[in-house]
Amino acid sequence: MKTFKQNYLIHILLLILASSILFISTTSACNAIDKEALLEFKSKIEYDSSGQLKTWDPKTDCCTSWNNVKCDNKTGRVVKLSPFRPSNPMDLDISIFVNGTLSPFLGNLTSLQELDLAHFQQYYLDSPGQLSQLTYLSIAQNILTGSIPTSLANLHKLQTFNPSYNRLSGTIPSSLFQSMKSLKNLYLQQNKFTGLIPSSIGKLVSLESLELNNNSFSGEIPSSIVKLVSLDTLYLHDNSFSGEIPTTIGTLKKLNYINLSSNKFTGKIPNSLGQLSKLYVLNLENNKLSGSIPANVLNLKSLVNIDVSMNQLSGKIPPHKSDFPASSFMGNPGLCDAPLPPCKSS
Repeated sequence: MKTFKQNYLIHILLLILASSILFISTTSACNAIDKEALLEFKSKIEYDSSGQLKTWDPKTDCCTSWNNVKCDNKTGRVVKLSPFRPSNPMDLDISIFVNGTLSPFLGNLTSLQELDLAHFQQYYLDSPGQLSQLTYLSIAQNILTGSIPTSLANLHKLQTFNPSYNRLSGTIPSSLFQSMKSLKNLYLQQNKFTGLIPSSIGKLVSLESLELNNNSFSGEIPSSIVKLVSLDTLYLHDNSFSGEIPTTIGTLKKLNYINLSSNKFTGKIPNSLGQLSKLYVLNLENNKLSGSIPANVLNLKSLVNIDVSMNQLSGKIPPHKSDFPASSFMGNPGLCDAPLPPCKSS
């Protein structure tokens, strides 16, 4: 009986050992080239009082022991890097604790798919165009100046690009939109871009979210925007766009959110907006729109928030089912009826 128990225990131990060996064999150690690239990156960080990179010890495995580094289990290549993620999720801005320069060795992370360098006191943007596997790139909330590098057009797999809240200026390269066929989310708010949106934006057929607010864009919305058939969010507020809102906007059937406020749009509110059955929020506040409010727009079943205040609209507000507040319509001297005061009888 004793011999049986001993043999049984031996078998159990062998099974545990075999399982451990199997696990080790399926989890590759950090790639040497990638590890060198990350250590070079760390060496260029001049100040990091947040201690985000303390775990980046050359004696340990970057895939299993380093914070904010994620590797492919089979290859050991680094696929996700977000070195300055706040340790406390409630602490959204840690840029005052981090500064330095970008090491060119980052270009050796050729399997990198997600790169988040937000909250990093970086003054210039080194060319990231050689990271051809990137699907996500955020350089938001830095102090970047100058224009967007044309080399970004090499990132054919990029799905999200966020350079918002910087000091970028100049025009947006047309080549940027000609090659990024996979782009779904584009955030360009809080910069100082000038000129028109390139007509090549229409080539981004996979784009789901477009945010260009708080810049200095002027001119009309390019007609090619109607090619963005996957667009879910359209934020162009706080710019200097002029002209009429394209009537073809009604062809963008997936739109949930539209914010065109604080621009210089003129003309009427397009009836075609009433074709957007999924529209949840419509903000046209603080423009120069005139004419009446289309009844089919006010009666969209999915619409829960509308703001057409501070325009030059006139006429009777159409009957509508939703309980929109008076503030949604104020600042239009010619508008009347519920929820504003009744129209005066002629």
